[in-house]
Amino acid sequence: MIFYGLNVAAFKIPFPNLSDVWEDIRDECFRLEEADCFLPHNMQTGKDTWRTASIKGALGNWRLTDPAFYRHLPEMKSVSGPNIEDRLQYIDRWAYTELATFCPATTKFCQEVEGAGAFMNGARFLKLEPSAAIRYHYDNNPHKEFRVTLGLSGLSEETFVLNTGPNKWEPIPMKEGEAWFVDISLGHCVYNMGKTDRYRLGLQYYSPTSDWMLEMFKQSEHVVYAEQLRINPPFQEGPI
Repeated sequence: MIFYGLNVAAFKIPFPNLSDVWEDIRDECFRLEEADCFLPHNMQTGKDTWRTASIKGALGNWRLTDPAFYRHLPEMKSVSGPNIEDRLQYIDRWAYTELATFCPATTKFCQEVEGAGAFMNGARFLKLEPSAAIRYHYDNNPHKEFRVTLGLSGLSEETFVLNTGPNKWEPIPMKEGEAWFVDISLGHCVYNMGKTDRYRLGLQYYSPTSDWMLEMFKQSEHVVYAEQLRINPPFQEGPI
């Protein structure tokens, strides 16, 4: 992702007052887990060990994951590809789900970020089980869409790796209670080498070069750069 002419792979976001709310967000995530609200997210890259609970998503239906949304609505098939302009035609089909009513701290956090000018079309808790991995892949959204991930639990034994250049793999040193911007159009893979589940809150945005995100980048104390933007095909096959 380009910020002020720089190829940025990831950076730590200095969210105001995040230290005051992230544990409440984590507790809401745990309550959804206890209520069995996590569903398989992507069987191709994460198998059944990568599961999500949607706070904002397709049609406002927490039971409908993004891949299922594209699969069951024929007119949306082209939307799952790299043409982000096509996806923008269906912006109104993403809405807060029923689960959001049980997660007031999480929902308030998401709405505050949206109010800062970054349109958020998805928010979900993500669970990765012990000894599980999300295989190497990249998302077809270069320069138009990005992710913010908030670490909640189990990150001490997790490794999140970005392909930041030819034959170059960069571990992103995320910790619990930290929020990071990540350019997922770069190849990436995730390992949970621990004995407990790993939980994150993942937020999906359009318009990453909003004044708000540019200001967060300027204030960041930890930035990971890419040698070049993603090319297609990707730099190389990943380790998994």
